[in-house]
Amino acid sequence: MYKINKVLDFETIPVNAFVFWMLKYPNWQQKKNNRRRLYLLSLGEKMVTPHIRRKVDSGNIDRHTRRAIRAMGVTCKQTASLTTVKKGGRRWRERCSICPTAKGRKTD
Repeated sequence: MYKINKVLDFETIPVNAFVFWMLKYPNWQQKKNNRRRLYLLSLGEKMVTPHIRRKVDSGNIDRHTRRAIRAMGVTCKQTASLTTVKKGGRRWRERCSICPTAKGRKTD
């Protein structure tokens, strides 16, 4: 029963926040029919943005995540390439410095 109540709380809290927002700012997006949806989208974005910025600052993001973050409008710093070059000019893959050595993951 506790889990069900907890899930319902996560669904009802943002809607209740929207009700209070509309009581405080009744003219906000007045001509729009989907005000609740717009409010919930902006609320979610504001809640996620600090986590995204922290993730960007850590620097270890794969390219798909980096592309999604750029689509949100957050700029990502370029990470240094993990590949090295042999004397002959060919690249080879190194071990990932983040993963434990037991996993033995290679990076491109």
